Amino acid sequence: MRDSDWLDPFDPTIRTIYSKSECRAEANYSFRGDVDVNISDWLRLPQSLELRPLFAFEFQRSNLMAHDGAQWATGEPTIALPGDSLHFRQDYYLYQIGLRVIYSGINVGKYINIRIRGESDWGPARGYDEDKHLLRNVFTNDRTLGYGLYCSSGLDMVVAKAVTIGFTMDYLQIRTKGTHLFRDPDNENELEWKDGVKVWSDQTSLTAHIAYAF
Repeated sequence: MRDSDWLDPFDPTIRTIYSKSECRAEANYSFRGDVDVNISDWLRLPQSLELRPLFAFEFQRSNLMAHDGAQWATGEPTIALPGDSLHFRQDYYLYQIGLRVIYSGINVGKYINIRIRGESDWGPARGYDEDKHLLRNVFTNDRTLGYGLYCSSGLDMVVAKAVTIGFTMDYLQIRTKGTHLFRDPDNENELEWKDGVKVWSDQTSLTAHIAYAF
C-alpha cells in the first residue's frame, strides 16, 4: 500500500508525506444480483437469440491493513512503521440497467452446442471509505457519487445436454467524486473539502467453470 499527503497550505500540489507498506486483505466481499426479462418473443427473433433487459444491484466492501512499512516526510529522516499502521475500508453501492444477449445457434456435430454471452450495464454508483491512521490517531473518510460501467462476455460449450464447460471475462469501471473529511481528535482539528476528491476502481476478472445437469 502506498499513501501520500499534501499538507503544505501554501502549495497543495507538493507531496509532503509518503509511505510504502506491506498490505494484507482482511474481510473482503461482494454481492451482485439482477433481474432480467427475455423480450425475444415480443420482437419475433429466432429462438437461438435471447435479448434480456435487466436491472442489477452490486455491493462491494474491501478491507485492507497496511503494516511493516516506512515513511518519508519533507525535511525529516525516514521513519520505520513496524506492525499495523493504516486500515482502509472502501464500500461501493452500484445500481445499474443494461442488456444481456445470449446466442445459442452454433452446433458442432450432433452433441455439442456453443452459446455466446454478452452483457453491458451502466448506472449510478455511491462510494464510502474510511482511512484510519493507527499510529497518529487520524481519521479520514470520503462520501462520493458517480457511475459504474460493467461489461462481460463469455462462451459456454454444452456437451450432450448435460455437461457445460465455459469461461467468462468481465470488467467493472467505477468513477466517483465527492467530499473528504479529515479528523484529528488529539489536536481537536476537523476539516472538510470537495476540491480534487476522486475515488475510482478498475476491476477485471476471468472465470472458468464446469457444470453437470442431472
